[in-house]
Amino acid sequence: MKSLESILNKKYHRKIEKLTIYRERLKQMQKVFKEYGIACVIKDEWSYYQVETMYEGIINKKKFEDTYMTTYVSMHDYWGTLDYQERKHQMNVDIDQMRKELKSFSYKGEDIYIPMFDQRMNRLYTQEIVLMELKQYHRFMTKFDDVIKENLYGALPYMHNFSSCLYICGDDHYFSLYNPDLNRLYFIENYHCVHTLSFDPARNQMTSFDEMRRIAESFMTNDEVTCMGIIANSHLIADSLSKKLGKYYRKQRRKRR
Repeated sequence: MKSLESILNKKYHRKIEKLTIYRERLKQMQKVFKEYGIACVIKDEWSYYQVETMYEGIINKKKFEDTYMTTYVSMHDYWGTLDYQERKHQMNVDIDQMRKELKSFSYKGEDIYIPMFDQRMNRLYTQEIVLMELKQYHRFMTKFDDVIKENLYGALPYMHNFSSCLYICGDDHYFSLYNPDLNRLYFIENYHCVHTLSFDPARNQMTSFDEMRRIAESFMTNDEVTCMGIIANSHLIADSLSKKLGKYYRKQRRKRR
């Protein structure tokens, strides 16, 4: 499949750094990460999308904490008269209402809102946030770098919009993402980007999810002939390149017979 990948990327690869939307979002993420003393390291496009999932997790985390603080202040006058279960109930009423609006996904029967935290830490925010009044938990509001864990939930954060890429198909070990701004497919294997297919950025509105899925599925099964045929008959590339791929596709298809 390397020949197809090389042809497309040579013609259409565009650096993500040239996108204004990328630069603005990166600055926003760097600012938030700096507030918490966390390094925002972007090595390549794939690491950018990984950082995005953490950024979205931090945004969710802060919304939980803001709700906690608002509820705590509103209950301050009688907080001391309540036992633990009463405090927890009152706090979780507001938390449950707030979290309906947040990005999340289900993992082993539990709702995950903060993908760089394990299930236990997510449970602290969704069910036991009342514990934030204790020093050992309150510190997570400002310092949590020591409890960050990477790639805990496979493709789930990408399937549920924690990244600017669209999840196309695959499983936790090998899946495909699509960036509509770049008009580029990524193939992620064991959390490494192993392949990309770039299409004409000016034609990013000229495809459908189904078409992109068929391209990705054929590429992931090493069916170059089918993959090339779909691309050649799409509107993702210039007519001149489409004719070139179409000619090669027909030649390879005859060899199959």
